[in-house]
Amino acid sequence: MPQELGCTGCIHYQGSGKCKAFPAKIPIPFASGELPHSQIALGQSGDFVFKKR
Repeated sequence: MPQELGCTGCIHYQGSGKCKAFPAKIPIPFASGELPHSQIALGQSGDFVFKKR
């Protein structure tokens, strides 16, 4: 899934580097766009994945 807007373009983003999947801190590979968050990742909360706003 294209993530041209990064985490801030996702409906699950909560600001301050946090989201529903990663309530403590979004891992750098996802936050930097190095890895797309198009599948459930090991260690995340719930089944939230990138969904464009």
